Amino acid sequence: MKISYILGALILTAIAASSATANTENTPENPEITVNVETPVSPRENYKYIASLSYSAADFPIPGKFGVTGGLVTSPQQTWELEYMRGTFSVPGGFRDLGSITDSRLSLIGRTYFGGSFHVSYGLSYFNFNAQVGDQLMNTATGGVYPAMNAADVQGLGANIGVGNTWVFRKDITVGVDWLAWAQPLYTLKRSSDYLNYETDEQSRRSVEDTLKIMSYVPRFAMVNVHVGMLF
Repeated sequence: MKISYILGALILTAIAASSATANTENTPENPEITVNVETPVSPRENYKYIASLSYSAADFPIPGKFGVTGGLVTSPQQTWELEYMRGTFSVPGGFRDLGSITDSRLSLIGRTYFGGSFHVSYGLSYFNFNAQVGDQLMNTATGGVYPAMNAADVQGLGANIGVGNTWVFRKDITVGVDWLAWAQPLYTLKRSSDYLNYETDEQSRRSVEDTLKIMSYVPRFAMVNVHVGMLF
């Protein structure tokens, strides 16, 4: 009887030891822990187009330019936009204009984004500078009766570069600031003046010709160009 008790105890001990070994083998020594890390989504994700209105108070040579922009969102970090900016300065003289100056540019602008809102912009620009002499000054200069005409008409091509930030609110509303932008004419398409056909004073003619040359290559600077628009 004692032997049977001993054999039974040994068998139970063997079964218990076998079960413990099996559980140890099935349990991984270093269990893997899976952590799901969500990749940040760009505010321009899932959008194809962008449109905005702009105002550049500190814009050289003519401040207070208004503009409109439309473009494509080619990737979350890249947009390509077509921007038109225009500013006019006029000097009223009684009921007749003494003259006006208009400076406008049409630009193809690429914006590459770094870290969400900050971007570097670059591209090509078409420039159009026009200075018009009003009929009052024209009649004084010529001693006759003539309509208003262009004193300077300059058109050219060039490049642009700048830095800024564009933030996205409520998923599709954009507010941006181009902190500093530089557009540089590089090639002159047109440089003319109707005023020279009537002006006989050599000094006045030379002044107009110098203005034409200067405006052909004078850089255009803009600071704090604010634009508000939307993605869609």
